[in-house]
Amino acid sequence: MLSAAYDILEKRELRNETASTSASLHVDFQVGNSSNSSIYDCNPVSTAVNKGSLHFVLSFRSGVIFASISSGLGELSFLSLTVFFSSHYGGKFCLLGNNVLFLLNVTEDQPTGPLSFRERLFVIRGLWRFVLPLGVVYLTEYFINQGLMELLFFHNIFLTHAAQYRWYQTLYQLGVLLSRSSLRWVKIRKVWILSVLQTLNAVFLLLAVRYLFLPTVWLVFAFILYEGLLGGAAYVNTFHFISEETEDRHREFSMAAASVGDSLGITVAGLISLPVHTYFCSL
Repeated sequence: MLSAAYDILEKRELRNETASTSASLHVDFQVGNSSNSSIYDCNPVSTAVNKGSLHFVLSFRSGVIFASISSGLGELSFLSLTVFFSSHYGGKFCLLGNNVLFLLNVTEDQPTGPLSFRERLFVIRGLWRFVLPLGVVYLTEYFINQGLMELLFFHNIFLTHAAQYRWYQTLYQLGVLLSRSSLRWVKIRKVWILSVLQTLNAVFLLLAVRYLFLPTVWLVFAFILYEGLLGGAAYVNTFHFISEETEDRHREFSMAAASVGDSLGITVAGLISLPVHTYFCSL
């Protein structure tokens, strides 16, 4: 879904242009962020809509809604189930942004009985040192994915714009896969270091979009792969140490509750990406 985000929006733009018979509507459609008026070859809307709330309106027929619901519910379930398996396994889960209700109202049985509301709040309070850095990592990571990847476009090379975007997403997912599978050999307790490095990566790529100083797409490939490595490492180490340091009675709930960090980070990233995309595409 993420890799196809550019193609989904591009096809939607072409359908809109074909269907439009009104000159005034056509002008409105082209203002500000059209590929014809911007040096960045932009879609009318950011690819962030494929992970933000606007996908309910813009991408209903693509199945984005159902994919988000299933991946979000799946993550909550799978993270809880990981406490019954080897700690060396690293998962590659998708996200759903609205998990707060789960934290306060789910009443599933724990190994020694259900947790009270007070216990749930106590557990959540103890997770902040893991959840906050993870949220920052995913905020900067998905700001890159949703707000900058589409704009890191190189003209006159062997890849089209859509192909470049797909390669960015593929390399990002490769980096995530490698780092989430590295827990057996490398463990990083200080996850905040990864959040700092990811933030610096996002700032660098933002400047690269604004000033267009990167000479080749291969450098972007390297930075995107690096982004995936940081994000995957932050994810798998966060949940590893939560599982290791949490009492048996609280472990299953803690694993699911901590997913709020990355979910909120992704939601905020989507909200930030939309105006950033509009700004760059108006230049």
